[in-house]
Order: sequence, then C-alpha cells, then structure tokens
Amino acid sequence: KDKGISLDLTKVGMATLIAYDQQGHTATAMLKIDVGELATLQIEGETPKIPIGTRTVTPDMELVFYSRGYDADNNLSGEEVANWSVIGDIGVLSTITGTSVIWTPKKTGEGIIMLDDGQGHSDLTGTITVTPGITVALKIEDAKGEEICNPVVSADEDAYWLYAQGYDCAANSTGPVEVEWSLMGEIGH
Repeated sequence: KDKGISLDLTKVGMATLIAYDQQGHTATAMLKIDVGELATLQIEGETPKIPIGTRTVTPDMELVFYSRGYDADNNLSGEEVANWSVIGDIGVLSTITGTSVIWTPKKTGEGIIMLDDGQGHSDLTGTITVTPGITVALKIEDAKGEEICNPVVSADEDAYWLYAQGYDCAANSTGPVEVEWSLMGEIGH
C-alpha cells in the first residue's frame, strides 16, 4: 500500500476519484464528503457565513440572529441550539434558548449579544450601539429635565423656563424639539 494517495478533504460535496495505471486499467470511486464535527458557533443574520459585527441601530428596528455551526474546515453544519443573552441593558430577546432569536433594541447605549451551547462553543457579536429612534412623542420638561405634570409655581417667580423634549418609541430622549408654544388661560405671558 505504498502507492496510495492522501486526500485532504475540506469541502462538503461529491467527487469522483479515478485511478488508472500505465496498462490502461481504471477504477473509480464516488466520494461523498459530509460536514465534520462541530468546531465553532457563529452569530449571523439571514446570510450564512457573515458574522454580526459592530453596528448602530435604533429602537424602531428588530433584528433576527441565527446560531450557525461550522466544522474545523468552515463548512456550515446548520443552525444549532444555543442559549442567548444580552450583555448591556440595550434590548430584549424573544427567547433565551433556540437556533434563532429576535432582538428588539430598547435603551440607548452599547452592548453585545452572546450565545453559548453549553458544549464549549460560544460567540459574541461586535459592539451594538443603540441610538435614539425617530421622535414619536413630546414631553414638556423643566430646566432639570423632569416632566411637568400639574406643577404649582409661585406667581412672584421672574421666569419659569419650560422645554419641549422628544422621545422615541422606547421612551429614549431624542433631544430638544423646536415647537410653537401657546398659553391658554390668563396667568402670564
């Protein structure tokens, strides 16, 4: 058996191996290469083999993440069950265990999504930054940034400053909003 061949089989698929000698004899064998043992897990979006890297999102979005497994040669073995978690208080997951999860951003800030299958395979997304979404609500606030709700104010104050502040669908501040003010009632001007 010193006249053999060593094959480095790294890709999943089918192949035909042909052996022939100098006298014209041939032999063929069909080779089917299957995925190897699970070596790594990766958090991905809809498209396999593209990891979730650093990104910026707003609370009016939802993202679907998948737990996909790969063998040592980076062949996709399929979706794998894993435990999911959010590191950093930036949103909520639709489930904590499964092959995929829907993540809804909520609070502004930075964090990451993590998965772990309990078998020594885990992965992290890149840093996910949640920024305020579009303004969907207004609040009237005082100079301290506290919402005004039926305040009692002394008539001898020189000025009582109020501000219009915008908020997104997750109650994150979107910043000051330019508004037109109207005062109803004869209490001042």
